[in-house]
Parts: sequence; structure tokens; C-alpha cells
Amino acid sequence: MENNIGNDIEYESIESIIFDMDGTLYEFTDNGSGRGFDNSVLDSRVCALAKTLIGSLTDEDADVVLQKGIADEIGISNYLNNTYGLERDEYFATAWNVDPEGAVTKLPELSERLRSFSNGEKNIDLTLLTAAPKIWQQNVFKYLDIEDVFGSIYSGDMFETKRDVFKKIADRTGPATVLSIGDQLETDVLPARELGMYAIQVASPSDTLRVIDRLSIQ
Repeated sequence: MENNIGNDIEYESIESIIFDMDGTLYEFTDNGSGRGFDNSVLDSRVCALAKTLIGSLTDEDADVVLQKGIADEIGISNYLNNTYGLERDEYFATAWNVDPEGAVTKLPELSERLRSFSNGEKNIDLTLLTAAPKIWQQNVFKYLDIEDVFGSIYSGDMFETKRDVFKKIADRTGPATVLSIGDQLETDVLPARELGMYAIQVASPSDTLRVIDRLSIQ
């Protein structure tokens, strides 16, 4: 794991787990430049589909529009909405309706462990909190065979910031029994810990599996 955050977790007290998705439940298949989304196979597929929404522009002009969208503080969906009047839902439904085959890596052991939790092996509620849009979340869950695992799912088209969702969950369940697992310190770990939740930063799905296995033996 990337750091020592999470060494203070009282695993026996955990009643609810919040999972990030990208980098936590799977990794992106890259185009030779690293494991992140930028320049990944998924990135290429999303950009190609996004171009179909822009209209009758040359490929060069469409690339310029996409780069401006990427630079937008909120993202391409916001830029296309403001510039072309394209509804964000339409953007997500088209550009992110991608087949995960070849775009992400599977860790079958992790999927199996998640399914065992949902089947009642442990009395722990599982929540997904991802910045990715719903259509991609649904596609990738089907691909990973974890469609019926999570009791609650928050996708990126449902909220403004993850911090808002963490606050909502903390108010509903009480933070001292919640564990957040994600690969991003700023969005998955720090907001949770500020509310009194446990949180751990992982570097890969293999790390996520090790955390879950730790919970399984409590």
C-alpha cells in the first residue's frame, strides 16, 4: 500500500465500507503511459465517442474542443453543455457507454470476495462512491460480475463532490463504524477521516483485496 494510512483501523468495529471504483476495484488498461485514466484505452474510447456529439467538425477541430473540455474545472460534460447546449446526461449516455473488455483489468478474487460479503458472510453494508458516470459504472459492474453486491451506489452524475456524499453517509450511519477505501488521498481518504470515519489509501485492487481479507478474519 502507498502509505501507513489505515494502520489505526479497528476492523472489528466496521459495519459499513465505502469503495471508490477506478484504481480500487480495477485498473485501467494503458496505452503505454501508465495506469491512470489519461491516455488509457478507456480515455481513447470515451474521446472517440465524445467527438460524435460535437457535430460537423474536422478531427483536428474536435480535438481542440475536447482539450478545452478536459481543461474545464468540472469536465468535458460541463464544457459541452455551456458551449453547445449538450445536456450532461446525453454526454454521459453516449461518450461513457463503453465496453469494459480490454479497457480495465479484472481481479476475480476481489469480485468473489465482494460477492461473499453481499451474501451475508459478514454483516457489513457495502457502498460505492465513484466520480464515474452511472452508465460506465453499470457496464463495468456487469463485466466484473458484481452487479448485485452494493447496497448503495453513488455515481458522478448524482453529486457535486464526494465530500457531500461522505457527509450524508456520516449523518445517516455514524462515522465511527465506517471505512472508506480508495486510491486517491484527496477525495477518498481525507474527507472521510475529517468526518471521523476510518479510511485507507490503496495502490491497486490487490491492496483492496488484502483489506477485505483482513475484515473477513475479524
